[in-house]
Amino acid sequence: MRSIAAVLASAFALAFSADLHAQFTSPPRADSTVRQLITRLAQRDTTSILLQFDQASLAAHGINRDSLLRLLLQGFDIGTVRKAELIDRTEFHPFNATRVEEQLAYHVVGERDSRLVFVHATSDSGRLLITGIRWQQAPRDLRQINAFKFTGKSWLHYVILTLAILIPLFSIVTAIAAARSRARFKWVWAVASLISIGKIAIAWSEASGVRFTPINLQLLGAGYVKYPLYAPWVISIGLPAFALAFWIFGRRQAPKTPDPQPVAA
Repeated sequence: MRSIAAVLASAFALAFSADLHAQFTSPPRADSTVRQLITRLAQRDTTSILLQFDQASLAAHGINRDSLLRLLLQGFDIGTVRKAELIDRTEFHPFNATRVEEQLAYHVVGERDSRLVFVHATSDSGRLLITGIRWQQAPRDLRQINAFKFTGKSWLHYVILTLAILIPLFSIVTAIAAARSRARFKWVWAVASLISIGKIAIAWSEASGVRFTPINLQLLGAGYVKYPLYAPWVISIGLPAFALAFWIFGRRQAPKTPDPQPVAA
């Protein structure tokens, strides 16, 4: 019985991993439709454009086919498409449903201009509809978007950046000090000193305020993230509570060295 169960479990694991591999490596369902739409819009080929949009949603916003086509032609007046690269994708498959929701992001480089294109699409039983599309002007090199620059930032940006440099140094120094100390549970103190709690994050390229997450564990107390490539840098810091606690309470736990006993002559 155990061997049969093991074989069934292995088969299930292989099938599940195959499904995951297919989901993340196969092209999105809406990919070919989006590429054809963008290419024909850039070429001003209005005769063969098939607008697979949700007509009911468009009508609710007072948009008909002609007005939608004019907006799209104006937005994608970029010349012949040189490159249309899929740079980000998410997929949602509701439980016990045949519908699949997709969110796709493209970097489209044309002969005259470039665009970032964001598409929302729904596919159900072989029928695909584009439920949303928006675009913005973009450079040919996406690394130029939201580049890390020191000028034009608020005092809060500089404070968080400074703490994001000092907190990891403080955590490492404390961990080394704890490991070399004579405190009780010194290795627990050393490991805990490398962990900070809570999270305060700020987008480096934006003028918005900070975002606070009270329940969070962060290694070395700082993080630097830029994802996707077109997104702004996000700098986050945490409170090195365990490192601070070591300097306040941890060193007090060091065992006292007993006084040497006098040796009788």
